[in-house]
Amino acid sequence: MNLRQVAERIETLAKDKFGNTQKMIEASDGVLNKNVVYNMKKENASIPNIVNFEKIAELLEVSTDYLLGKTEDLKPDGVELVVPEILKGVRLAFHRNEFEDLTQSEVDALAKIAEMLKQQRRL
Repeated sequence: MNLRQVAERIETLAKDKFGNTQKMIEASDGVLNKNVVYNMKKENASIPNIVNFEKIAELLEVSTDYLLGKTEDLKPDGVELVVPEILKGVRLAFHRNEFEDLTQSEVDALAKIAEMLKQQRRL
């Protein structure tokens, strides 16, 4: 995978999580330069420093290996997904590997939705 492809992967993930790359950069609290992803797509692409690259992975909740195309496993090594009790036993019909390919924030959002539905049922 070349730098342009890495940048495109970052852009796709940033769009899914933040709406666009600029909002991801804003969420970095000044760590990332506004052109960090753009610079990766240029003809003479500059490689981002490791701090920036790790921050991008952290913000996108994926491993650096995933960003580099070395694995299709989204989660950083050694990080286990925490599935809240309310979601245990839930099967996701729209998702091929159940919770495995979801980020922690996506699992947490599903748990909030499940709690909200549970509360509405009680009313």
